[in-house]
Amino acid sequence: MREHGILLRVEEEEKEKEKEKKEKEEEKKEKEKEEEEKNEKEKEKEKEKEKEKRREEKRREEKRREEKRREEKRRIIQSNCLTTSRSKLKHVIKGIVQIPLKH
Repeated sequence: MREHGILLRVEEEEKEKEKEKKEKEEEKKEKEKEEEEKNEKEKEKEKEKEKEKRREEKRREEKRREEKRREEKRRIIQSNCLTTSRSKLKHVIKGIVQIPLKH
C-alpha cells in the first residue's frame, strides 16, 4: 500500500512536470508569435516610410520638371521678345532709310 502511494505521488509529480513543460513551450510559442508580429509591423512601417520617401521624391522631381518648363518658357518668351524687337527695329530702320530715298 505504501509503495502504491509513492508510485501515485511520483506519477503526479511527473504529470505536473509535463504540464509545466507544456506551459513553458506554449509561452515560448506565444512569445515567438508576438515577436514575429512585432517584426512584421516594423517591416510594414519601414515599407510605408519607403513608399512615402518615393512619393516625396516624385513630388520633388515633378516640381523640378515644372520649374524647368517654366524657365524654358521664360527663356523662349525672352528670346522671342528680343528677336521680335530686333526684327521690328531692323524693319523700322529699313523703313526710315527707305523713306528718304522715295522722296
